[in-house]
Order: sequence, then structure tokens, then C-alpha cells
Amino acid sequence: MYQEDALTGRHGSMGLLNLFELQDGEVVFLGKVIFPSKEDYTQGMEGIKQDDLLKHLYEQLAEFIDFTSLITSTFYDAESEV
Repeated sequence: MYQEDALTGRHGSMGLLNLFELQDGEVVFLGKVIFPSKEDYTQGMEGIKQDDLLKHLYEQLAEFIDFTSLITSTFYDAESEV
């Protein structure tokens, strides 16, 4: 988990603040999860959907976190695809 340091662009580039506005008191965190393969990712996500304890945890977190404001993305290792 990584907490924001500088959200403005550097060296002539845009920063995250060019893409969205933070409200007072909001903090940006970035997390990274690595799966060995896309198949492992798919199995993991399906397992989470079927786990009652994780569903309950999600419901509890939703009371404090606006999940609609989260940004998620997936990436693959472009070098391994060559």
C-alpha cells in the first residue's frame, strides 16, 4: 500500500490532480496485487464473490468507504508477452 507524496505533475507531465479533485481530508492510496497468471486472478475473484466472510467484510467497509470513488485497473506484464 502506498500513500500519496506528490499528486501534481513533474517535469512537464500531468499529475493525478489533473484527473480528479480531492475533497478536504481525502488521502490517496495506491495498492498493488500481483497474481501469477490471469487464470489465478479469475479464480481468486470468483472465490471472493462466493466467500460469505468476505462479503460481510465488504458490507462493513461500505459503511465507511465510498466504493464508487475507487479507481481500479488491471495490467499485464508486457515484457512477458514479447
